[in-house]
Amino acid sequence: MFDQRTQTTVEQLDPLSPSAPLVYVVILNYNGAQLTLNCVDSVLKIEYPNFKAIVVDNASTDDSVARFREALTDPRIELLINSQNEGYAGGNNRGIERALADGADYLFVLNNDTVADPGCLTPLVEAMQRDRRIGIAGCPLIDIGYESSPNCGQRIRLFSGRTSHWPYPEAPLGPTDVDFVCGAAIMLRGETLRRIGAFDASFFLVCEDADLCFRARKAGYRICFVPGSGVRHLMSATLKRFPPTIAFYGVRNRAWLIRRHGNLAHQLVFNVLGIFYFYPRAVLARLLRGEFELVRPVLKGIWEGYWRYPKPNLRVPSELGRGSVANQSRGMGTAAPWHL
Repeated sequence: MFDQRTQTTVEQLDPLSPSAPLVYVVILNYNGAQLTLNCVDSVLKIEYPNFKAIVVDNASTDDSVARFREALTDPRIELLINSQNEGYAGGNNRGIERALADGADYLFVLNNDTVADPGCLTPLVEAMQRDRRIGIAGCPLIDIGYESSPNCGQRIRLFSGRTSHWPYPEAPLGPTDVDFVCGAAIMLRGETLRRIGAFDASFFLVCEDADLCFRARKAGYRICFVPGSGVRHLMSATLKRFPPTIAFYGVRNRAWLIRRHGNLAHQLVFNVLGIFYFYPRAVLARLLRGEFELVRPVLKGIWEGYWRYPKPNLRVPSELGRGSVANQSRGMGTAAPWHL
Protein backbone atom coordinates (compact mmCIF):
# COMPACT_ATOMS: atom_id res chain seq x y z
CA MET A 1 0.00 0.00 0.00
CA PHE A 2 1.39 3.38 -1.01
CA ASP A 3 1.12 5.87 1.85
CA GLN A 4 3.40 8.74 0.93
CA ARG A 5 2.30 12.33 1.54
CA THR A 6 4.20 15.14 -0.15
CA GLN A 7 4.14 18.61 1.35
CA THR A 8 5.33 21.96 -0.02
CA THR A 9 5.46 25.49 1.30
CA VAL A 10 2.73 27.85 0.09
CA GLU A 11 3.74 31.24 -1.27
CA GLN A 12 1.44 34.05 -0.18
CA LEU A 13 -0.83 35.61 -2.80
CA ASP A 14 -1.54 39.33 -2.60
CA PRO A 15 -5.36 39.40 -2.16
CA LEU A 16 -5.50 42.99 -3.45
CA SER A 17 -3.57 42.31 -6.64
CA PRO A 18 -5.55 43.36 -9.75
CA SER A 19 -3.85 40.50 -11.62
CA ALA A 20 -5.20 37.78 -9.31
CA PRO A 21 -6.16 34.68 -11.33
CA LEU A 22 -9.80 34.46 -12.40
CA VAL A 23 -11.77 31.85 -10.44
CA TYR A 24 -15.21 30.68 -11.55
CA VAL A 25 -17.44 29.09 -8.91
CA VAL A 26 -19.82 26.55 -10.47
CA ILE A 27 -22.95 25.54 -8.54
CA LEU A 28 -25.37 22.93 -9.87
CA ASN A 29 -29.05 22.95 -8.92
CA TYR A 30 -31.81 20.39 -9.32
CA ASN A 31 -35.07 21.14 -7.48
CA GLY A 32 -33.19 22.68 -4.56
CA ALA A 33 -33.60 26.42 -4.95
CA GLN A 34 -33.29 27.36 -1.28
CA LEU A 35 -30.15 25.29 -0.76
CA THR A 36 -28.65 26.85 -3.86
CA LEU A 37 -29.55 30.40 -2.82
CA ASN A 38 -27.98 29.81 0.60
CA CYS A 39 -24.84 28.54 -1.13
CA VAL A 40 -24.75 31.55 -3.48
CA ASP A 41 -25.17 33.90 -0.53
CA SER A 42 -22.06 32.40 1.08
CA VAL A 43 -20.12 32.57 -2.20
CA LEU A 44 -20.87 36.28 -2.55
CA LYS A 45 -19.12 36.81 0.81
CA ILE A 46 -15.89 35.17 -0.35
CA GLU A 47 -12.97 37.54 0.19
CA TYR A 48 -10.98 36.55 -2.91
CA PRO A 49 -10.90 39.61 -5.25
CA ASN A 50 -11.37 38.10 -8.71
CA PHE A 51 -14.15 35.56 -8.97
CA LYS A 52 -17.40 35.01 -10.82
CA ALA A 53 -20.06 32.37 -10.30
CA ILE A 54 -22.30 30.29 -12.53
CA VAL A 55 -25.49 28.64 -11.29
CA VAL A 56 -26.49 25.78 -13.58
CA ASP A 57 -30.09 24.63 -13.30
CA ASN A 58 -30.27 20.99 -14.33
CA ALA A 59 -33.81 21.02 -15.78
CA SER A 60 -35.55 21.49 -12.43
CA THR A 61 -39.26 20.68 -12.31
CA ASP A 62 -40.05 23.03 -9.41
CA ASP A 63 -39.93 26.84 -9.26
CA SER A 64 -36.12 27.02 -9.08
CA VAL A 65 -35.60 28.94 -12.32
CA ALA A 66 -38.24 31.54 -11.48
CA ARG A 67 -36.73 32.07 -8.04
CA PHE A 68 -33.23 32.37 -9.49
CA ARG A 69 -34.30 34.93 -12.08
CA GLU A 70 -35.74 37.04 -9.29
CA ALA A 71 -32.99 36.58 -6.70
CA LEU A 72 -29.71 36.33 -8.66
CA THR A 73 -29.20 40.01 -9.36
CA ASP A 74 -25.51 40.33 -8.46
CA PRO A 75 -23.52 40.97 -11.67
CA ARG A 76 -20.96 38.36 -10.63
CA ILE A 77 -23.59 35.61 -10.91
CA GLU A 78 -24.65 34.04 -14.20
CA LEU A 79 -27.55 31.61 -14.64
CA LEU A 80 -27.44 28.74 -17.14
CA ILE A 81 -30.55 26.64 -17.74
CA ASN A 82 -30.26 23.06 -19.01
CA SER A 83 -33.08 21.65 -21.12
CA GLN A 84 -32.55 18.18 -19.60
CA ASN A 85 -31.11 16.72 -16.42
CA GLU A 86 -27.53 15.74 -17.27
CA GLY A 87 -26.58 14.59 -13.80
CA TYR A 88 -23.79 15.96 -11.62
CA ALA A 89 -21.14 15.32 -14.26
CA GLY A 90 -22.92 16.64 -17.35
CA GLY A 91 -24.60 19.52 -15.54
CA ASN A 92 -21.37 20.81 -14.05
CA ASN A 93 -19.67 20.40 -17.41
CA ARG A 94 -22.07 23.01 -18.81
CA GLY A 95 -20.83 25.53 -16.27
CA ILE A 96 -17.22 24.46 -16.80
CA GLU A 97 -17.52 24.93 -20.56
CA ARG A 98 -18.89 28.43 -20.06
CA ALA A 99 -16.17 29.35 -17.56
CA LEU A 100 -13.33 28.03 -19.73
CA ALA A 101 -14.69 29.95 -22.73
CA ASP A 102 -14.46 33.09 -20.58
CA GLY A 103 -10.82 32.35 -19.77
CA ALA A 104 -11.15 30.96 -16.25
CA ASP A 105 -7.81 30.16 -14.62
CA TYR A 106 -9.45 28.02 -11.94
CA LEU A 107 -12.87 26.51 -11.39
CA PHE A 108 -14.28 25.85 -7.92
CA VAL A 109 -17.12 23.34 -8.23
CA LEU A 110 -19.45 23.43 -5.22
CA ASN A 111 -22.43 21.29 -4.30
CA ASN A 112 -25.51 23.40 -3.73
CA ASP A 113 -25.78 21.91 -0.21
CA THR A 114 -22.57 23.62 0.90
CA VAL A 115 -21.77 26.91 2.62
CA ALA A 116 -18.39 28.44 1.76
CA ASP A 117 -16.23 30.23 4.32
CA PRO A 118 -15.13 33.72 3.18
CA GLY A 119 -11.47 32.72 3.08
CA CYS A 120 -11.79 29.38 1.29
CA LEU A 121 -10.51 30.39 -2.17
CA THR A 122 -7.27 32.22 -1.36
CA PRO A 123 -5.30 29.27 0.10
CA LEU A 124 -6.29 27.09 -2.87
CA VAL A 125 -5.21 29.67 -5.43
CA GLU A 126 -1.98 30.38 -3.52
CA ALA A 127 -1.04 26.71 -3.46
CA MET A 128 -1.84 26.10 -7.12
CA GLN A 129 -0.05 29.25 -8.24
CA ARG A 130 3.01 28.15 -6.28
CA ASP A 131 3.08 24.65 -7.78
CA ARG A 132 1.81 24.23 -11.35
CA ARG A 133 1.89 20.46 -10.92
CA ILE A 134 -1.21 20.70 -8.71
CA GLY A 135 -4.07 20.12 -11.12
CA ILE A 136 -6.86 19.49 -8.60
CA ALA A 137 -7.12 20.61 -4.98
CA GLY A 138 -9.55 20.57 -2.09
CA CYS A 139 -9.98 22.56 1.11
CA PRO A 140 -11.28 21.22 4.45
CA LEU A 141 -14.83 19.94 3.86
CA ILE A 142 -16.68 20.01 7.14
CA ASP A 143 -19.73 17.74 7.27
CA ILE A 144 -22.39 19.28 9.49
CA GLY A 145 -22.61 17.13 12.63
CA TYR A 146 -18.99 15.95 12.27
CA GLU A 147 -17.16 19.26 12.65
CA SER A 148 -14.35 17.65 14.67
CA SER A 149 -13.30 15.48 11.72
CA PRO A 150 -13.09 17.47 8.47
CA ASN A 151 -12.86 15.71 5.13
CA CYS A 152 -9.33 16.41 3.92
CA GLY A 153 -9.50 14.47 0.69
CA GLN A 154 -10.38 10.88 -0.06
CA ARG A 155 -8.59 7.55 0.06
CA ILE A 156 -9.59 4.67 -2.23
CA ARG A 157 -8.72 0.96 -2.17
CA LEU A 158 -8.76 -0.35 -5.70
CA PHE A 159 -9.01 -3.98 -4.62
CA SER A 160 -12.33 -3.35 -2.86
CA GLY A 161 -13.53 -0.04 -4.30
CA ARG A 162 -13.96 1.24 -0.74
CA THR A 163 -13.35 4.92 -0.01
CA SER A 164 -12.68 6.78 3.23
CA HIS A 165 -11.70 10.24 4.41
CA TRP A 166 -8.03 11.10 4.35
CA PRO A 167 -6.79 11.72 7.92
CA TYR A 168 -6.05 15.33 8.77
CA PRO A 169 -2.28 15.92 8.48
CA GLU A 170 -0.51 16.28 11.83
CA ALA A 171 1.53 19.23 10.57
CA PRO A 172 -0.26 20.65 7.51
CA LEU A 173 2.47 23.01 6.29
CA GLY A 174 1.17 23.01 2.74
CA PRO A 175 -0.49 20.87 0.07
CA THR A 176 -0.75 17.16 0.90
CA ASP A 177 -1.17 14.55 -1.84
CA VAL A 178 -4.40 12.54 -1.56
CA ASP A 179 -6.05 9.89 -3.70
CA PHE A 180 -8.91 12.13 -4.85
CA VAL A 181 -10.90 15.19 -3.83
CA CYS A 182 -14.61 15.03 -3.07
CA GLY A 183 -16.70 16.71 -5.77
CA ALA A 184 -18.73 18.62 -3.17
CA ALA A 185 -15.96 21.23 -3.11
CA ILE A 186 -13.22 20.74 -5.69
CA MET A 187 -10.81 23.26 -7.23
CA LEU A 188 -9.81 22.52 -10.83
CA ARG A 189 -7.00 24.14 -12.75
CA GLY A 190 -8.31 25.47 -16.06
CA GLU A 191 -5.36 24.24 -18.09
CA THR A 192 -5.77 20.77 -16.60
CA LEU A 193 -9.34 20.57 -17.89
CA ARG A 194 -8.31 21.93 -21.28
CA ARG A 195 -5.76 19.16 -21.45
CA ILE A 196 -7.65 16.09 -20.14
CA GLY A 197 -11.32 17.12 -20.33
CA ALA A 198 -13.78 17.68 -17.49
CA PHE A 199 -16.09 15.19 -15.76
CA ASP A 200 -17.01 12.07 -17.69
CA ALA A 201 -20.71 12.59 -18.38
CA SER A 202 -21.31 8.83 -18.72
CA PHE A 203 -20.95 8.51 -14.93
CA PHE A 204 -23.91 10.91 -14.48
CA LEU A 205 -23.25 11.07 -10.73
CA VAL A 206 -21.16 9.19 -8.13
CA CYS A 207 -17.45 8.42 -8.75
CA GLU A 208 -17.08 11.12 -11.42
CA ASP A 209 -14.84 13.10 -9.05
CA ALA A 210 -12.55 10.10 -8.47
CA ASP A 211 -12.40 9.37 -12.21
CA LEU A 212 -11.38 12.96 -12.97
CA CYS A 213 -8.64 12.84 -10.32
CA PHE A 214 -7.34 9.53 -11.66
CA ARG A 215 -7.14 10.95 -15.17
CA ALA A 216 -5.37 14.09 -13.93
CA ARG A 217 -2.81 12.03 -12.02
CA LYS A 218 -2.12 9.87 -15.06
CA ALA A 219 -1.44 13.11 -16.97
CA GLY A 220 1.22 14.04 -14.39
CA TYR A 221 -0.71 16.37 -12.08
CA ARG A 222 -0.80 16.33 -8.30
CA ILE A 223 -4.11 15.90 -6.44
CA CYS A 224 -3.85 17.77 -3.15
CA PHE A 225 -5.56 18.76 0.06
CA VAL A 226 -4.79 22.37 1.01
CA PRO A 227 -5.21 23.42 4.68
CA GLY A 228 -6.94 26.67 5.53
CA SER A 229 -10.51 27.96 5.49
CA GLY A 230 -13.02 25.42 4.29
CA VAL A 231 -16.55 24.63 3.22
CA ARG A 232 -19.44 23.31 5.31
CA HIS A 233 -21.39 20.44 3.79
CA LEU A 234 -24.94 19.46 4.68
CA MET A 235 -24.19 15.72 4.28
CA SER A 236 -25.57 15.22 0.75
CA ALA A 237 -28.85 16.99 1.47
CA THR A 238 -29.70 16.91 -2.24
CA LEU A 239 -28.81 13.29 -2.99
CA LYS A 240 -30.64 11.87 0.03
CA ARG A 241 -33.92 12.76 -1.70
CA PHE A 242 -33.23 10.17 -4.41
CA PRO A 243 -32.18 6.87 -2.74
CA PRO A 244 -32.97 4.54 -5.72
CA THR A 245 -30.88 6.77 -7.99
CA ILE A 246 -27.94 6.70 -5.58
CA ALA A 247 -28.26 2.94 -5.10
CA PHE A 248 -28.05 2.35 -8.85
CA TYR A 249 -25.20 4.73 -9.70
CA GLY A 250 -23.23 3.85 -6.58
CA VAL A 251 -23.05 0.18 -7.59
CA ARG A 252 -22.64 0.67 -11.33
CA ASN A 253 -20.07 3.45 -11.28
CA ARG A 254 -17.83 1.79 -8.71
CA ALA A 255 -17.49 -1.17 -11.07
CA TRP A 256 -16.78 1.20 -13.96
CA LEU A 257 -14.14 3.06 -11.92
CA ILE A 258 -12.23 -0.12 -11.05
CA ARG A 259 -12.50 -1.38 -14.61
CA ARG A 260 -11.14 1.89 -15.98
CA HIS A 261 -8.36 2.62 -13.50
CA GLY A 262 -7.52 -0.66 -11.77
CA ASN A 263 -4.96 -3.13 -13.09
CA LEU A 264 -5.74 -6.78 -13.78
CA ALA A 265 -5.14 -7.81 -10.15
CA HIS A 266 -7.42 -5.03 -8.84
CA GLN A 267 -10.20 -6.05 -11.21
CA LEU A 268 -9.90 -9.75 -10.42
CA VAL A 269 -10.03 -9.26 -6.64
CA PHE A 270 -12.79 -6.64 -6.91
CA ASN A 271 -14.95 -8.98 -9.02
CA VAL A 272 -14.48 -11.93 -6.66
CA LEU A 273 -15.31 -9.78 -3.62
CA GLY A 274 -18.30 -8.32 -5.43
CA ILE A 275 -19.79 -11.63 -6.53
CA PHE A 276 -19.29 -13.48 -3.26
CA TYR A 277 -19.59 -10.67 -0.68
CA PHE A 278 -20.41 -7.06 -1.60
CA TYR A 279 -23.34 -7.61 -3.97
CA PRO A 280 -25.12 -10.37 -1.99
CA ARG A 281 -24.64 -8.31 1.16
CA ALA A 282 -26.05 -5.17 -0.52
CA VAL A 283 -29.18 -6.99 -1.73
CA LEU A 284 -29.72 -8.86 1.54
CA ALA A 285 -29.31 -5.71 3.63
CA ARG A 286 -32.04 -3.93 1.69
CA LEU A 287 -34.37 -6.90 1.95
CA LEU A 288 -33.85 -7.16 5.72
CA ARG A 289 -34.48 -3.42 6.15
CA GLY A 290 -37.62 -3.62 4.05
CA GLU A 291 -36.14 -1.30 1.41
CA PHE A 292 -37.63 -3.33 -1.42
CA GLU A 293 -37.69 -0.35 -3.77
CA LEU A 294 -33.88 -0.33 -3.69
CA VAL A 295 -33.33 -3.97 -4.66
CA ARG A 296 -34.04 -3.50 -8.37
CA PRO A 297 -31.73 -0.44 -8.71
CA VAL A 298 -28.91 -2.39 -7.05
CA LEU A 299 -29.40 -5.39 -9.36
CA LYS A 300 -29.57 -3.08 -12.38
CA GLY A 301 -26.38 -1.36 -11.20
CA ILE A 302 -24.59 -4.71 -10.97
CA TRP A 303 -25.71 -5.67 -14.49
CA GLU A 304 -24.73 -2.38 -16.12
CA GLY A 305 -21.47 -2.22 -14.17
CA TYR A 306 -20.24 -5.25 -16.08
CA TRP A 307 -22.22 -5.35 -19.32
CA ARG A 308 -22.78 -1.72 -20.33
CA TYR A 309 -19.32 -0.22 -19.94
CA PRO A 310 -19.17 2.89 -22.17
CA LYS A 311 -16.42 4.87 -23.81
CA PRO A 312 -15.49 8.06 -21.89
CA ASN A 313 -17.83 10.98 -22.58
CA LEU A 314 -15.64 14.04 -22.07
CA ARG A 315 -17.52 17.11 -23.20
CA VAL A 316 -14.87 19.80 -22.77
CA PRO A 317 -12.47 19.83 -25.75
CA SER A 318 -8.82 20.62 -25.15
CA GLU A 319 -8.92 23.61 -27.50
CA LEU A 320 -11.71 25.39 -25.56
CA GLY A 321 -10.59 28.56 -23.83
CA ARG A 322 -7.04 29.86 -23.58
CA GLY A 323 -3.80 27.97 -24.00
CA SER A 324 -2.80 24.85 -25.89
CA VAL A 325 -2.09 21.26 -24.98
CA ALA A 326 1.56 21.67 -26.01
CA ASN A 327 2.07 24.63 -23.69
CA GLN A 328 0.17 23.07 -20.80
CA SER A 329 2.15 19.83 -20.84
CA ARG A 330 5.42 21.51 -19.92
CA GLY A 331 6.73 21.18 -16.41
CA MET A 332 4.53 18.23 -15.44
CA GLY A 333 6.28 15.93 -13.00
CA THR A 334 5.41 12.44 -11.78
CA ALA A 335 2.71 12.54 -9.10
CA ALA A 336 2.11 10.09 -6.27
CA PRO A 337 -0.07 7.07 -7.18
CA TRP A 338 -3.30 6.21 -5.44
CA HIS A 339 -3.74 3.61 -2.72
CA LEU A 340 -3.96 -0.08 -3.41
